[in-house]
Amino acid sequence: MILRTTLEHVFVSLGERISIRVPIGVSIRIPSRIIGCGGIALLSLFLAMLFACGSSESDSSDGGNQKQEQPPPDARPVFGLAMHFHRLFNGMGSTPPSFKYSLARDWDIQGIHLWEIWKSDGSLDFSLVDQVYSGHAGNGAKMIRVISGTPTWAARNPTEADPQYNVLGRRSGPEDLDAYEDMIFRFITHNKQYLWGVEGENEPFGCTTADKQFFSGSPTLLADMQKRLYLATKRVDENIVVISPAQSYTCGIQSLLAEAKTSQGEPISNFFDIFGFHLYNNSANVVGPIGRSYESSIDEIKTWLTAVGLSQMKMADTEHGWGNWEPSGAQFLALSDDDKAKVIYETTRVAKDKGLVMLGWFSYESDFIGTPMSNAKVSQGIENAFVDFASFGFGK
Repeated sequence: MILRTTLEHVFVSLGERISIRVPIGVSIRIPSRIIGCGGIALLSLFLAMLFACGSSESDSSDGGNQKQEQPPPDARPVFGLAMHFHRLFNGMGSTPPSFKYSLARDWDIQGIHLWEIWKSDGSLDFSLVDQVYSGHAGNGAKMIRVISGTPTWAARNPTEADPQYNVLGRRSGPEDLDAYEDMIFRFITHNKQYLWGVEGENEPFGCTTADKQFFSGSPTLLADMQKRLYLATKRVDENIVVISPAQSYTCGIQSLLAEAKTSQGEPISNFFDIFGFHLYNNSANVVGPIGRSYESSIDEIKTWLTAVGLSQMKMADTEHGWGNWEPSGAQFLALSDDDKAKVIYETTRVAKDKGLVMLGWFSYESDFIGTPMSNAKVSQGIENAFVDFASFGFGK
């Protein structure tokens, strides 16, 4: 018989009435003949004496009061509060924030989009990336890199119009997936010290064709790209998380889960650690309903994940705010600064309570969340949310 303990204490049963508390980390071998000879009482006495010394030492070290063991770091719930900063550390004039944050998601930072730094000779221009990433590292934050948008020279359809960024072919995806994977590998290798996660194409599926502002390729191409992103990332560092392409429209989420399969027929879900989405215009009901119920939308996404066998999949809302394309955007904008701060704080609470691993506010310079760069009350609401809910970041 071998006794091994892996928890704080284990109660070892030796018959109906005898049990012994065994301290953590102990492994002992008990000869079976002791039990076979009817020595249960002798065995219990032996074990009690064996652990008495260690038990009394630990008790005396804190004045006789048993200390509460903390769970190991990887057993604690992970929750990161993320922020988008479009003009901070890239020379465009944003002032540093007064609040702390766990993560910075680098989408839409002018000068470091993929199509701006991946050059036609295959090289990557890291000069501004290094400046931005090191700036956020100085604030105690890790980065989420969004791998989205293809430069014209590498595009599958280099003549396709781009009404949003005016970069021909940007939405069509890369022509050469081997070159694409190699580029990602080199990017992550260069920046691994800064990275918490890497995220796939931004908002690839819309509810209609007109909604496809960011990606126009097929579901198969999207899955093939995500696979290359995942493989390149894990070749560099298994600990960097990979986030799915994140949808802004909930109707596009079902399309992504059901239709996106690689050329080999593998579901896209094989190639991310966290399922990402953008639940704009969803709120905690703290000053009255503003847009959709955040709790209900998260529950709906959980239902869809469960339907495709992903009930245990981690989730992240990597962009959140209140946009003016819906009436709720105007509702949020009309709130007092105190109420905006309350909505941000309580919506963050819901995200954590519902099991999300991060929530990303969009953005520091935008009225989508009350323009925290110039709004002290909103900034304080974000700081309060970081202090009360985030599990990592400066001072955590």
